[in-house]
Amino acid sequence: MARTIRLFLASSINEFADDRREVTNFIDRLNKIYRDKIFFILEKCEDTDDFIYKGGKQAQYDELIRVSDFMFLLFGKTVGSWTRHEFEVAYETFQQKNYPKIGVYIRTATDDGETVVQDELAKEFKKYLNDNVKHFWGTYAHIDTLLFKIVMNLIASSLSVVNISVVGDALKDGNENILSLTNVPAWSENDALIQADDKFKQLQDKYNRLHAEWLDDEHSETVDKGISSTKCVFSRFGLYPI
Repeated sequence: MARTIRLFLASSINEFADDRREVTNFIDRLNKIYRDKIFFILEKCEDTDDFIYKGGKQAQYDELIRVSDFMFLLFGKTVGSWTRHEFEVAYETFQQKNYPKIGVYIRTATDDGETVVQDELAKEFKKYLNDNVKHFWGTYAHIDTLLFKIVMNLIASSLSVVNISVVGDALKDGNENILSLTNVPAWSENDALIQADDKFKQLQDKYNRLHAEWLDDEHSETVDKGISSTKCVFSRFGLYPI
């Protein structure tokens, strides 16, 4: 039976309409890949019903936050009063019950590449996070960076049923493509990671060549040693030849 994980996405609906849609599509893709292992329920206020709720609709959203495993909060140029309220509900619940785990992400640039200029509400919220919560937020300029941060945080939270690794310029689980990393600076602009990826490809080529030679001569001691040493290098990085 698949494990159920509840997520809540908090942000300005208007400012982050596109990002909210991208996150929704990404979670849907994860559900299709892991449907037999994990099922993510993504709660967003725009997806709730239209009925009157005792205490008001915000009280309904607050209850969804309180039962979530993760809460991801996005903001850019400002922090609306309801977004701030939802953070406080999540943080109070976290202090009491150790959940939901809260991730805060700031969009630093528009899709056109223009820098997002923050107003006083956004600056005050950042100061509150730093001074009172002792939390340092994440940032993103491209939606893929946000999706990368979300999925890596889900993995870091003991989701042992997934087996995600970096293959080339993509996150993959086996043959399933999770996310392209070409727009994620932590990967695409990291020289050390790029060099490691090149080394991985070289090792992969060497392994494939040696394996082909081994198939031609299974009793070749030289080829056996070459394959063993190559596998050893792979294992140091927690990788396996494919």
